[in-house]
Amino acid sequence: MVATHLITCAAGRTNLLECTLIQTNFRSESNVNFPNRLLAVAVLTKILLKAGADVDAEADVYGGGATTLGLAATSIHPFRAGVQNPLLQILLDHGADIEHEISGGNRQNAVTGALANGRGDAAVFLADRGARLDLKGRPA
Repeated sequence: MVATHLITCAAGRTNLLECTLIQTNFRSESNVNFPNRLLAVAVLTKILLKAGADVDAEADVYGGGATTLGLAATSIHPFRAGVQNPLLQILLDHGADIEHEISGGNRQNAVTGALANGRGDAAVFLADRGARLDLKGRPA
């Protein structure tokens, strides 16, 4: 499946959100062991970014405005795969907007979205890197 996604992405789908690598390929039940999973996530993410993927592209999910950073911070799949914080760091290293107001979906920033989805480690990770701590969120 990883090869399929790499080929799909290489065929012109450079939007990180169109290439749902984490959701479909790196779940904890995967037979890919942790170091290989982490390497695959890092390499594929960097390939997409180098190919011109918009690190802050917004997806029309969870009310719209969700970004790759926000979705990675709020999702159980990268957490279970053991790649959540390294993936967040790669995205930040490539300019992901840590202050995007609704990156976590449901009109929440990434920190609030991570907390709402039980991803406290990701929330702390982002807060430690300067994310604003606005626990009110945006009005609907």
